[in-house]
Amino acid sequence: MNALNSDSRKVETTRKILSFHREDRTSDPNNPQSVLLDFVSSCQNLRIWSLNSSTREYLNNEQLQKGKQIDEWWRQASKGDRMMDYMNMDERSIGMFWVVTYTMAQPACETVVNWLTSAGVADLLPGTNLQPGERLMATREVSPLPMSLLSGFSLNLCMKLSYQMEDNLFSGQVIPSIAMVETYTRLLLLAPHSLFRSHFNHLVQRNPSFLSKPGVTLLVLEILNYRLLPLYRYQGKSKALMYDVTKIISAIKGKRGDHRVFRLAENLCLNLIFSLRDFFFVKREGKGPTEFTETLNRVTVITLAILIKTRGIADADHMLYLQNMLEQIMATSHHTWSEKTLHHFPAVLRDALSGRSDKRSLAIQTWQQTYCPR
Repeated sequence: MNALNSDSRKVETTRKILSFHREDRTSDPNNPQSVLLDFVSSCQNLRIWSLNSSTREYLNNEQLQKGKQIDEWWRQASKGDRMMDYMNMDERSIGMFWVVTYTMAQPACETVVNWLTSAGVADLLPGTNLQPGERLMATREVSPLPMSLLSGFSLNLCMKLSYQMEDNLFSGQVIPSIAMVETYTRLLLLAPHSLFRSHFNHLVQRNPSFLSKPGVTLLVLEILNYRLLPLYRYQGKSKALMYDVTKIISAIKGKRGDHRVFRLAENLCLNLIFSLRDFFFVKREGKGPTEFTETLNRVTVITLAILIKTRGIADADHMLYLQNMLEQIMATSHHTWSEKTLHHFPAVLRDALSGRSDKRSLAIQTWQQTYCPR
């Protein structure tokens, strides 16, 4: 090999690439991972050619045909108006489509979006009372893309798909299909790097009227509350999400007609607060009364009591802002705590909460005057 090229760096690169071809491979050539690996091999072979054409005789020419085979398969699969059926792809087709996601991300993205926005897939089914050779035309509902297929998509395609589906889900005028919503959620679960770009802020920047659409806000809250919440907990992003959701609660707290959005946002906040395992600010800025509801205020106090009881106060700085945090909470809280309940609270909370006057009747009277005028 040294005799073929005097450049030591090219020799070392060639040696590494050739060693890759000697790695153990699966015996099944139709395995999706094998198809993708074969394509990587063919790309590496072309790289060796670019380093030194004299090395061609040392390479496996069969590998060089893999790219051509995949190109031909893609031309046939995307020919005309025919739509790819992603639910009935064999393993070899899955592997070749994975390769296409690396080489032609935009066309691959378009075919996936066409699938998710289509009315269904036409099938010819045999019938019991039909003449021989006749078939019954039926439309099969579009299903979300399976995780086994999404897991092999290139990072570039994942990003393109997420942006395209966000436009369709949150900016379009058409009600999105369940298949698209579920595929979008699965994509975020597979590529969480795209999730933690401060999801609400990102969507609002792309569509300023985002929060003014109750249906869109409800959809985002449902995705977060029912599908992505465990991921936020695992990645330690619960606090950032809590601050975003409290802004929504503050914006719609006094509005009529947004009851479902309000309750779902409050429920999401409850789940986030219960999942916290360390001290937290009730406001990102740390100043002014909380934007929490009465329920969230009480849950926050209970969570703080549990944290102090079970974990103690590990950092002296926590004592500095604990009193300020309680004042922020109590500024908008009208309920009191019974002596029996306070008996189980840590001393630092018990001292701050005892002796407060009960203002619930005043709060109820104010609400009745506002929303139930005579």
